Amino acid sequence: QGNEVFALLSEAQVSVLHNAGAVFYPWMGGSQRLVCSWATTPEEVDAFLGVLKG
Repeated sequence: QGNEVFALLSEAQVSVLHNAGAVFYPWMGGSQRLVCSWATTPEEVDAFLGVLKG
Protein backbone atom coordinates (compact mmCIF):
# COMPACT_ATOMS: atom_id res chain seq x y z
CA GLN A 1 0.00 0.00 0.00
CA GLY A 2 1.03 3.57 -0.58
CA ASN A 3 -0.46 7.02 -0.62
CA GLU A 4 1.92 8.65 -3.13
CA VAL A 5 2.14 8.29 -6.89
CA PHE A 6 4.56 9.98 -9.26
CA ALA A 7 2.73 10.17 -12.59
CA LEU A 8 3.78 11.36 -16.02
CA LEU A 9 0.87 13.51 -17.19
CA SER A 10 0.50 15.73 -20.23
CA GLU A 11 -0.03 19.47 -19.77
CA ALA A 12 -3.63 18.96 -20.91
CA GLN A 13 -4.21 16.29 -18.25
CA VAL A 14 -2.67 18.50 -15.56
CA SER A 15 -4.95 21.35 -16.61
CA VAL A 16 -8.09 19.18 -16.57
CA LEU A 17 -7.29 17.85 -13.09
CA HIS A 18 -6.43 21.28 -11.68
CA ASN A 19 -9.64 22.74 -13.17
CA ALA A 20 -11.58 19.96 -11.42
CA GLY A 21 -10.04 20.98 -8.09
CA ALA A 22 -7.26 18.42 -7.76
CA VAL A 23 -4.18 19.71 -5.96
CA PHE A 24 -0.80 18.17 -6.75
CA TYR A 25 2.67 19.36 -7.52
CA PRO A 26 5.26 19.13 -10.31
CA TRP A 27 8.15 16.83 -9.44
CA MET A 28 11.52 15.94 -10.86
CA GLY A 29 11.81 14.49 -14.33
CA GLY A 30 8.56 15.99 -15.57
CA SER A 31 6.35 13.91 -13.30
CA GLN A 32 3.58 15.04 -10.97
CA ARG A 33 3.50 14.15 -7.26
CA LEU A 34 0.05 12.90 -6.24
CA VAL A 35 -0.61 12.24 -2.55
CA CYS A 36 -3.84 11.14 -0.90
CA SER A 37 -4.99 10.62 2.65
CA TRP A 38 -4.88 7.13 4.12
CA ALA A 39 -8.65 7.63 4.53
CA THR A 40 -9.21 8.10 0.77
CA THR A 41 -11.84 5.66 -0.47
CA PRO A 42 -11.69 3.56 -3.65
CA GLU A 43 -14.68 5.56 -4.89
CA GLU A 44 -12.73 8.82 -4.53
CA VAL A 45 -9.83 7.33 -6.48
CA ASP A 46 -12.27 6.18 -9.17
CA ALA A 47 -13.76 9.70 -9.35
CA PHE A 48 -10.26 11.18 -9.78
CA LEU A 49 -9.51 8.70 -12.56
CA GLY A 50 -12.88 9.46 -14.17
CA VAL A 51 -11.93 13.14 -14.40
CA LEU A 52 -8.60 12.13 -15.90
CA LYS A 53 -10.23 9.86 -18.49
CA GLY A 54 -12.82 12.52 -19.40
